[in-house]
Amino acid sequence: MKEMTVLQASQAPKVCKCLSMFMSIALIAQAAGFMFWFPFAQPLYYCAILFSLLYILGGGIVFDGRFMAFLIIIGLNALLLPIDPVFDAKTRYCFFVLVMMICSPLIKTQRAIVFRQYVFKYTMLVMIPLVVGSFFCFFLGVNMMPYNRGRFVDMGVFSEYELHGGLFSGLFAHSMTMGPISALVAVIFFVMYQKCSKKIFMVMFFCSALAVVISASRAALLALLVPISYITFFASNTSKNMKRIIGLLLVGVLFATTFAERTFTGLVNKQINRLEQNDGKLNSRDDKFQARFNEFYDSPLWGIGFASIDERYDVQNNGQIEPGSSHLAVLSMAGLIGMCSYIIVLLYAFNTTRKSNDSRALMLQGLFMAYFAHMWFEGYIFGAGGILCFMFWLVISQCFDYKYIERNGNRVFY
Repeated sequence: MKEMTVLQASQAPKVCKCLSMFMSIALIAQAAGFMFWFPFAQPLYYCAILFSLLYILGGGIVFDGRFMAFLIIIGLNALLLPIDPVFDAKTRYCFFVLVMMICSPLIKTQRAIVFRQYVFKYTMLVMIPLVVGSFFCFFLGVNMMPYNRGRFVDMGVFSEYELHGGLFSGLFAHSMTMGPISALVAVIFFVMYQKCSKKIFMVMFFCSALAVVISASRAALLALLVPISYITFFASNTSKNMKRIIGLLLVGVLFATTFAERTFTGLVNKQINRLEQNDGKLNSRDDKFQARFNEFYDSPLWGIGFASIDERYDVQNNGQIEPGSSHLAVLSMAGLIGMCSYIIVLLYAFNTTRKSNDSRALMLQGLFMAYFAHMWFEGYIFGAGGILCFMFWLVISQCFDYKYIERNGNRVFY
């Protein structure tokens, strides 16, 4: 862990470290499957948000103009558009803003930047053993998913997770959380191996990558392949690292072959079942995508409203919705105006790290690409109560804040 220099953070006082650790614990309590017995995961998250917010505001308030514009646009959207009260858009927007003040680049004071560094560092350091442990849990028969879904009567179904994809979450609460988080961890180990060529990082990378496969999430698999391909062919010094990459591929083939029959069965069977259920359609989210486009066509400028859908095209459950795609959700809910502001935020985050090839910059580019790919097929971008939303905006903030780390290094913050 001491050699995970890509997760560096500036020196900070104990109060900053303690509060950021509290925030990380609250996030992990949501994601960790073995916390199923703990009934206060959501209240703990709210308390962590409150204390973190008070701490950050104590260091002053300086807003980032790009992200502020994005929040103002979707705020006007939530306040002014005639959104069905069942979606409770105004309340959800207020909560979204509170969470963004902590994890996004909205506030760019020194205290906020360093606090976010430590939340990111602590959260990822804990996610590493959860991901690697989940890989071994697959072979040991340890599966926390039924305990977190209250499906004790269906334990027999979950015991067949090797044959039916999507039923295994390892040490996580759900397979759809395990998949993308494992992809993020795999990217970190891939960058670390390129940096120092230690075999332990190679092994950890393959364990994390196979954890993605075991989750049977096609979106998570794409979130792994896109950043690895990008870093290999575009971001890193390819000629210098070619030997390492070739060695990684050769070892990877041998490593994967050993476990291929068991680890890939669930993913393959899940794909076959989805094809049968969707009349041969490769993507089961086609209807969701079409619904988002129809909503955009109906209101192309402002969108149909924050955190809402049009029930002519899609369904909701007591105000709960599943957009099917985060990027298309921004387009349909916030229209062209909101989408342009969103693109500006993403482009700035990416370009800030793209100009550098040091290890942290490569890691952040990889994490950005992983999330960018995954969010085409999952609609959690405005789900401020979930860890995937929080971590996405936290990664964006780390990209925004990269210049601060580059400029200040390990200088003590008070």
